[in-house]
Amino acid sequence: MDHYEPNWQQIITDLGPSLYRYFCGAFPQPQAADLVQETLIRLVKKHRSGEFDPSKGTVKSYAFGIARYVRMEAKNKMPAFELVDDETELDQQADPQSNSESTETDEVARLRWAINQLKPLEQEIILMLIDAEASLEQIAEVFMMPLGTVKSHIHRAKENLRKIMEVTK
Repeated sequence: MDHYEPNWQQIITDLGPSLYRYFCGAFPQPQAADLVQETLIRLVKKHRSGEFDPSKGTVKSYAFGIARYVRMEAKNKMPAFELVDDETELDQQADPQSNSESTETDEVARLRWAINQLKPLEQEIILMLIDAEASLEQIAEVFMMPLGTVKSHIHRAKENLRKIMEVTK
């Protein structure tokens, strides 16, 4: 190979957990793990084919750009609705506060539910900010939008989350 081969083990160690959290925001854990793997495989293939240009951004930003497309592909493959056999399960899905005792896990689940109520672009940006721990500059790079636009989306998403969370109290 004529090009530089990065330390893939280090990249996986550095990016794996944040990619996993990013995908867990929208998918069950086993599927999130598969999507992380798919993202990393695509990253390696694109790097080896010469598609990644370090002068245009970081490996992390490039990986999250790939993750964004993997997420959209996976969302498009999901059925529009799922049949639920157990009425109890349906009640738990519909009401994120079904348990009167509030624990930190319940609050996280409630927040995840609220994030899923946002517009798709707001969801992605918030998930990158929270789960991927991406900087505003990295988010702007991944979404190919000005930094000010990213800040506006984050502001709007926070306001919408606040409203959603107030309604579900």
